[in-house]
Amino acid sequence: MIGIIMKSKNFGVSLRYHWHKMEQGQARVLASTFAYAHQKLIQKELKFVRLLRPNRHKFLFNASISFPKNEKLQDDQMAMIAKEYLSRMGFTHHQYIVFRHFDTEHPHLHIMANIVGYDGSAVSHENDYQRSEKILRDLEKQHGLSPVIDSRLAQERAMTKSEFELMNRTGQPSVKMCLQVSIKAALEREPSTAHFISFLADQGVDVLFHQTEDGSISGISYSYEGRPFAGARLGSIYKWPSIKKNIGYEQERDRTAIHEANLRTRAGQASRAARSESSGNQGIGTNQKIAAGHPAIVHQVTGELPDEVGKAGRYTVTKSGSAGNEGGEYLSTVANDRQRRGASVENQRQSGQPVGDQALPDRGVNRDLRGADHSAARMDKKALKDHAPRKRRKGLSM
Repeated sequence: MIGIIMKSKNFGVSLRYHWHKMEQGQARVLASTFAYAHQKLIQKELKFVRLLRPNRHKFLFNASISFPKNEKLQDDQMAMIAKEYLSRMGFTHHQYIVFRHFDTEHPHLHIMANIVGYDGSAVSHENDYQRSEKILRDLEKQHGLSPVIDSRLAQERAMTKSEFELMNRTGQPSVKMCLQVSIKAALEREPSTAHFISFLADQGVDVLFHQTEDGSISGISYSYEGRPFAGARLGSIYKWPSIKKNIGYEQERDRTAIHEANLRTRAGQASRAARSESSGNQGIGTNQKIAAGHPAIVHQVTGELPDEVGKAGRYTVTKSGSAGNEGGEYLSTVANDRQRRGASVENQRQSGQPVGDQALPDRGVNRDLRGADHSAARMDKKALKDHAPRKRRKGLSM
């Protein structure tokens, strides 16, 4: 048996599809937990149970189980297999409906089940693909059906649904399929290790041999168009134990060829990583204006730090564009002005003279309080007192 499982949120669409098949005489219901065999009534029942987990987004478990062409199965046997499958997958107290289809040469059934149970619990989807495959292998033995080889042991991994859709959309095979074709073509020539590596290199395929500390090989992976694939992902004939037999590998003789192949593959991986990092940083320019920052950072970005800006503790990157130059000239002017003002204040303090307007911030406010012709030391206390808030007398009311 071959099983495909999916989770979705649209129970109604799937239900209408199977109902349409029944109207055409290509399907029938084998088993169901719903009270009535009617689309609208099934969805109403489903809605009541879904209210137990209203935040559950995907609640539909949809499984398709196919049998070999030579299997002659009665409806009751297929229904029993479907129920046992659901029970082992964890759907013990859940709503479900099972359809048998007759639109293909091989017999197959479809299971629709609510992931939310009658008690509000939800079936876990952890490792559900692996669990499904193990359950199907057990059911094959239990019912005396033709065994299907475990996908982990399959000589060649089949095309997935997404790969099939991609090929239909673009007209191009997937990277996995290209690797399978190239490696099989190389093995058909019964090559030596060196010829196996060189043939794949001509096809644009990089080979990486995984070695242990003593130099022995524990595995193999392939890379095409920058996409790495372990041998196990392609199928058992692409794994190292099978490749080793086909190329007549000898550790001492093939040491140099394997070492050079690994160097080329790792160099290609490093080059692609560098290009990817470089393309990701293209939007970061070196001639950007920085209003304030650490001098070491600015120096690292531009290679220089203007002296007048550095003395004032303000940093900018100029060099490109009129806007950048204007910003640099402005900051430079402000820095020089502050420097001159600071020197003037220091001279006045050393000579004992009062500090003038230029050393005080908000000069206009100070002049309003003490008069434009007076120094800070002669500030009129009466003028300051007049600006103070008046206290209200007790006992007075408005």
